[in-house]
Amino acid sequence: MKDVFKKGFFLIEVSVTLLIVGIMLVAFVSTFSSALKGIKRIRQFSSAADISRKQVFEVIGEFRQTRDPITRTGQQVLRGYTYRWEATFEPLEDTQESLYIMTFKVIHEGYEISKITTLIQAP
Repeated sequence: MKDVFKKGFFLIEVSVTLLIVGIMLVAFVSTFSSALKGIKRIRQFSSAADISRKQVFEVIGEFRQTRDPITRTGQQVLRGYTYRWEATFEPLEDTQESLYIMTFKVIHEGYEISKITTLIQAP
């Protein structure tokens, strides 16, 4: 009788161990998946920063030459992803100087990833 009880007890131990290992495996896969999504998001933010750094100065230079407060848009492929950027210039009301508010956005898959708002003084 003791041998049958020991065999049954061993089966319960194995079942509980498999259950614990299964729960740990699900937790690990879930954490790994979240980490991969986070890495992708960080790369998108990095790409948006690269685009902003490059395009903002070009757009400001063009604006200072034309002083035309219109919206400028463009598109750029970086690290295999397509990003759209948009720069708007609006005159700041109630000022004696030629001040404009520039808003620069980087958009990817319909989501605004980066937004810069600054004051620009036109010459």
